[in-house]
Amino acid sequence: MKYLILTATIIISLLSFWLGCLYFGRVFLDYNSEGRYYSVEEGTVYLEQTCEVFGVLTIVGIVISSLLVICSYRYFKKRENK
Repeated sequence: MKYLILTATIIISLLSFWLGCLYFGRVFLDYNSEGRYYSVEEGTVYLEQTCEVFGVLTIVGIVISSLLVICSYRYFKKRENK
């Protein structure tokens, strides 16, 4: 149980960090009136709506990571007192 909580916390924290980097990398792009940005170097079209999804997923991941840290702290503190 101990390793499961720690592994889940680390994975969700890293995923949240990655999504946050994607969010901040794309939120400041110069989108056109249709909400699209074309990257000439990559040949990719980015949609403005994906920024909202990345932002929401980042916040959800941070909340879940915080809850897992709090739960693991309480779990380990409780086991330490026994």
